[in-house]
Amino acid sequence: MPRLKPLLAVLSLAACSAAPPPQVSLHDKTVPVYSIAGLDPARLHGTWTEAAHLAAPGAPACGPGRLSITPEGDRLRLSGQLCRAGRAAPLNKTARYIGNGRLQVEGEAEAWWVIWADYDSRSVIFATPSGSFASVLDRGVMPGDRRKAARDMLAYNGYRADLLR
Repeated sequence: MPRLKPLLAVLSLAACSAAPPPQVSLHDKTVPVYSIAGLDPARLHGTWTEAAHLAAPGAPACGPGRLSITPEGDRLRLSGQLCRAGRAAPLNKTARYIGNGRLQVEGEAEAWWVIWADYDSRSVIFATPSGSFASVLDRGVMPGDRRKAARDMLAYNGYRADLLR
């Protein structure tokens, strides 16, 4: 046992000095993010299935989520579950439409921006400008052409589309 103590001390020091894993950014901060300025929030009403989400490499598998958006007075009720940072995140919150395709969700530090919606509101992307969250939602099963469009719009807005799950 006396010979084991120095080895344990060295291993403990090595573990303490190991560098933390690098943080992977989901968004290139030098690329501006655009939201849909003329979005009518009524286009968001209904039930959505999470077709994809951004997650850092090594984040646990998650999804697909579901989100229901219903009007509630002058707000929207968001209920369901979405993948955020590789974890299933339950939602039952209200959101206020603050204009320009942006929702201020109750309890969230950042507004959710609608950065893309197809012409007849079958698919939509919610994202935060910091890149901490991005989710591709669809009203059914998302076909390949809209998947490609969503991937392209994420990349256009500086998000790491290669990290789309």
